[in-house]
Amino acid sequence: MTDRALKKLQKFIENNASELFLKVISDSNKGIQSSLPKEFNPVLFKNTQNFLSIENVQFAGNSKDYLTNYEDPTYIGYVVTNLHMSFILAIKK
Repeated sequence: MTDRALKKLQKFIENNASELFLKVISDSNKGIQSSLPKEFNPVLFKNTQNFLSIENVQFAGNSKDYLTNYEDPTYIGYVVTNLHMSFILAIKK
């Protein structure tokens, strides 16, 4: 992820921290399993001082995270994909 994309994602998370939802699409550490949540769940932060410290999420860092826009009838946000996992961070419309 470029510095610009990272700042964009950080700003999105900071501005929407209390209303942010997470949906894990795949997790290479656990494999793609049917036990992964099929719906969005509220985001839990490991450290409230660091908005990128989201529980159940792993950022690769060093420009290895890829960011794309996400929108469905209920949510709007971003898909983050890296070597470890893919997930959606979104807010309700």
